[in-house]
Amino acid sequence: MVGLLIGLVCGAGELFLLTRLTRALQKGESLKILGIVFCKLALFAAAIVPVALYFRSDLLWCGVGISSALIVGAFIVNIVLQRKGKGDR
Repeated sequence: MVGLLIGLVCGAGELFLLTRLTRALQKGESLKILGIVFCKLALFAAAIVPVALYFRSDLLWCGVGISSALIVGAFIVNIVLQRKGKGDR
């Protein structure tokens, strides 16, 4: 279950970077977009590579943790933004 924990942490980090990326895309900040994309790739690699090397049997759980943290986190972010009047309705 170490892979799941690593996946949840990576998913939360990916969600944070994804929100920053969408703001940078809306503002048209090219260099910031490029930096955030490289950070997202580095974070993903930093989660997958150690799990693949040391906890190979937990690799599937790592993927489940990443995707579930992104999905649940996106719902929470959208609900919070809706209550503030800034989210999609």
